Amino acid sequence: MPLSPVMEREEIPAGKEALRLWLQLLTLTTMVEKKIRRKLSDEFETTLPRFDVMATLDRTNGKMTMGELSKKLLVSKGNVTWVVSSLVNQGLVKREQGKNDKRTHYLSLTVKGRREFEAQARAHRRWVMDIFSGLNEQEMIKMTKKLSKLKEAAKLNQTGKKA
Repeated sequence: MPLSPVMEREEIPAGKEALRLWLQLLTLTTMVEKKIRRKLSDEFETTLPRFDVMATLDRTNGKMTMGELSKKLLVSKGNVTWVVSSLVNQGLVKREQGKNDKRTHYLSLTVKGRREFEAQARAHRRWVMDIFSGLNEQEMIKMTKKLSKLKEAAKLNQTGKKA
């Protein structure tokens, strides 16, 4: 958001630092995401959205509906449907119709999907470790705490109450 010319002088430094922080976070996120996307494509011929769907299904250790998946991923059901259909067609995800409600479909990783995801997750962990290898463990812990505080402040500002 651009600074207003009518803004009080004492507001400018705080606003300027907030903008710098936002740009740093955006730049870092873009850099890391670009590298991860490229690695997933080069080494596994897959995409980040497919990896995210499989990771979310892996974490549930059970069945999840399309609605639950889209909420976890913070994306529309339409986007999830396209990705899930592709994973189903490759035999990586199983889609089962609900017993009580035929409109509900439950998703889970297949044995093949779990094996594939485990290989991707191991590689992903290595890539992330490599990306942040310039920091020692204590620096990463401190950074994580500060980012958690920033996330809580952003949630509080967005909702008006603590998340």
